[in-house]
Amino acid sequence: MEAEVRAILRQAVQAEGSGPGLGSRIHAMFADVDTSEFEVPERKDEARAVDFDA
Repeated sequence: MEAEVRAILRQAVQAEGSGPGLGSRIHAMFADVDTSEFEVPERKDEARAVDFDA
């Protein structure tokens, strides 16, 4: 049974590895978007440090 699971996982990983990566696919989706239309709002508050103890 363990060998069967390994074979399934190996096959799934190999299938995802073919073709362009995730970043390339996301870039292709938005490559035609005209970013000059977007206005970046000015930051009003200063960035705060993360409190990992909370």
